[in-house]
Amino acid sequence: MQKMETNNIPKLVVTFDTDGKTLEVDYRVKNTTGSAIYLFNVIRHTDEIETVSPYKFYTCLRDDGTVFLGKVIPNLPSVASVEVRDIPYVTKVEAGKEFSEKVELPLPLEEYNPYFQKNADSKVEPRVAERIFLAVDFIREKKGLEIKETKIPNAFSVSHDKLFESVETLSSNPSPIQIKVNRRLDKFERF
Repeated sequence: MQKMETNNIPKLVVTFDTDGKTLEVDYRVKNTTGSAIYLFNVIRHTDEIETVSPYKFYTCLRDDGTVFLGKVIPNLPSVASVEVRDIPYVTKVEAGKEFSEKVELPLPLEEYNPYFQKNADSKVEPRVAERIFLAVDFIREKKGLEIKETKIPNAFSVSHDKLFESVETLSSNPSPIQIKVNRRLDKFERF
């Protein structure tokens, strides 16, 4: 179990477990700050308006054998231009409250970056990961933060003039794990 806690920073607790066929990710964010925070944890479907993606995390296997799982705003691609930036919806967590989610993922894990969709001809290479960690982006409630309801329950879209300057990231320490991952060999950028 990994914990992350410092003064005025929300607390992230993550547990990873596997039976060889699935990976269970159980994470909790406790809002230990004095105001509401918004977690960028609702990954949207890229092809449909206001629907949840079948992918629960942005995922990649780094060159050092570490799996990155993200509930984050993905970086813009360096090798392609995009018309619309992919920004997950948020979940509001009031001061002193906690948000938790348990997700079961089939193995082998599939890498996912919304800017590099997997096609029928996308090639992968079976690999075994050695470590795993989770990153979760959030923004604090602040003046000028616009919050709009979506068709997804308890999922909101947010905007702010200085959104990207205001986003903070919680991250667990890498945990040792042995899980299978299908590493993309086609055009794909890792986090």
